[in-house]
Amino acid sequence: GNQPGSMLARVATDTKMDNAQKIRYLYLAGLSRVPTKRELAVSNELLVARKGNVGPALQDIWWAVLNTNEFILIH
Repeated sequence: GNQPGSMLARVATDTKMDNAQKIRYLYLAGLSRVPTKRELAVSNELLVARKGNVGPALQDIWWAVLNTNEFILIH
């Protein structure tokens, strides 16, 4: 969810991290690895699709992370 204080909300509003760092954070949190170049490209496309609105874009990216085969196998 997007309740204040949730991990996604905290990351989205963290002014010390740029968007690339936020994306990496989600991959590390979900998959214990950094995103591939392809995954970063897709994540950036999601940001553009959301017109740079980081909160909804990060939700999309997190959903994608949670739906990777790796995540399903790990968890």
